[in-house]
Amino acid sequence: MSPFRPDSEVARFNDSDGLGVSISDETRDVVTAALELARASDGAFDPTSAPMGRRFGFGSTRIGAARPAGHFADLRLVGNELQSARPGLTLDLCAIAKGYAIDEIVAALDGLDFLIEMGGEIAARGRHPGGRRWRMGIERPGSRALQRSFQADGRALATSGNAVHGYTIGEQHYGHVVDPHTGRPVSNGAASVSVLAQTGQLADGLATAAMVLGPTEARELLASYDASA
Repeated sequence: MSPFRPDSEVARFNDSDGLGVSISDETRDVVTAALELARASDGAFDPTSAPMGRRFGFGSTRIGAARPAGHFADLRLVGNELQSARPGLTLDLCAIAKGYAIDEIVAALDGLDFLIEMGGEIAARGRHPGGRRWRMGIERPGSRALQRSFQADGRALATSGNAVHGYTIGEQHYGHVVDPHTGRPVSNGAASVSVLAQTGQLADGLATAAMVLGPTEARELLASYDASA
């Protein structure tokens, strides 16, 4: 599912110029979830928006900045064939695939005691070696300080933010999370969003959508998925 590796299914689709590409069941399931979230968030989460980020220097260089972007409705699945109604449309699942990977690891470790973190996504089961419940922590954006910690309750935690992947020119900060509606990096006052949801995949995707929507508009979307932020 990597847009960086030339041999991945996503890369093959991106190189196909819209022609149908056969994908695995795993990739199909993640694409299905991504498109569902894109519709539910009215495009705040859009797996076809990577070229917008490329215009500001973010994402895979395999996706050109001149490619069309932000039209998730043009992407469709027919069985295990991924198709595009718009030539040149690209796919990037980085905002949801890490969460999927966490879920797969959690399933593989079923019955064990563990806490796992991968690129900002966290999941835990069982007990800490000391016998207590696991605790998750959220870092204050742009620092090494702890903003908040809480006991793990079986849900997954995912964080999306612009503090780490971004740059500043003059007084303007440009972060890697791009609003598909404007084509520009998010600028709504939110430094980061951390979401607790039933699965890592859902928490991952919702964190990006909530970062785009902002703290007020995101509430309804989060409530519809029984997630908190």
